[in-house]
Amino acid sequence: MTKFRLYATHNEGNVRDKLGKSDYSYWFVLKYFESLMPHLGETEVLTDSPVRPAELDLNEEILLAFTPPHKIPNEALRYAIPVFAWEFDTIPNESWQDDDRNNWYHVFRNSPGSITHCQFSAEQVKNEIGDDYPIAVIPAPLWDKYAPLATRPRMDNWTLSVDGYVADSWSPPADAEHIEKTASNIDFNGVVYTFVFNPNDGRKQWTEAVTAFIAAHQDNTNATLILKLIQSDPVLGVNAVWDVIDHLGEFDCRIVAIQSHLEKDAYDQLIAGTTFALNASSGEGQCLPLLEFMSAGTPAVAPCHTAMTDYIFPNTSFIVENTKSWHSWPHDPRMLLRCFRFPVVWDSLRTAFLDSYKVATEDSVRYEEMSQNATKFMKDFCSEEVLLQKLKEFIAQVKSYNS
Repeated sequence: MTKFRLYATHNEGNVRDKLGKSDYSYWFVLKYFESLMPHLGETEVLTDSPVRPAELDLNEEILLAFTPPHKIPNEALRYAIPVFAWEFDTIPNESWQDDDRNNWYHVFRNSPGSITHCQFSAEQVKNEIGDDYPIAVIPAPLWDKYAPLATRPRMDNWTLSVDGYVADSWSPPADAEHIEKTASNIDFNGVVYTFVFNPNDGRKQWTEAVTAFIAAHQDNTNATLILKLIQSDPVLGVNAVWDVIDHLGEFDCRIVAIQSHLEKDAYDQLIAGTTFALNASSGEGQCLPLLEFMSAGTPAVAPCHTAMTDYIFPNTSFIVENTKSWHSWPHDPRMLLRCFRFPVVWDSLRTAFLDSYKVATEDSVRYEEMSQNATKFMKDFCSEEVLLQKLKEFIAQVKSYNS
């Protein structure tokens, strides 16, 4: 039986300190896959950088490297299968800084195969490498973890326990530039939108989300936007976010910024209490929060581009229009324009806030249908049963291709 080794640049001991830093989310994807791999063979999570075995036999051992392809260690290049996310319409096909790994064509052609998390990414790889290359579309297997939350009744009033940094527009911090860490219970009611994001990730367009929310619900005390920040440094996180919000004038709707690690029970409560999961990104290679919330039966307000074309549909989501603009590959220091990103249209986002709120408050039948459609679709998209079969087929393809 094949042995599987799993590798990421971050690990259990340091990932909390790396939140918001480059590639932090790969560790969480690895943890989802870790629960699935023992069905296929012995599984080990590496704590050190991998090295290529003296004799490479894919029937005996396979390394899954949860990292951008250009960060796979050179000594593991011909041994490692990249497991990666990508959200641009071309893959890097040029070298720079005397490192051929920056040219992903070089990495893929020297790897046994690859796993990505959406059809959009796989198509970009095939456009560059060719259809014969083994690449599988396997999102994080998380439906089984969050689907039980779909059976919880929706509550008009609920409480979230937080030990971290909180800024609330209904009780603003005394010192907006130095928000203190506290333990608190935050009460919520009404229609709640939750946006889970890294505020230092320029793709997330969180300022557009905040301003569109205020424009839609400025005088509405029944509408709340939770900004769940993924960041370890409060200066770069809640302080920076609140500095922007503090300059937006008066509004009656509520905005709550939370920077805190939420244990399972608290995160489950956040999902269960949320009316709509929000995304305003210009590109996603997967978007774990959307998959988690939608698996739990939470409809979305989100664009339908990049990875989200796989699971954002009118029967599960309020779709935000987008445009496109030139951009550079994110790890290219030359900042040459080589690809497109897909920014949301602000007015469409504002309209989606209005339309979704109307459904939540006036059309409970449609809202419940959207909720059920979301969790049902995610079962077919990212349940362990479905993805285990895809993994089996991919591993067989890799062994055949490299024999």
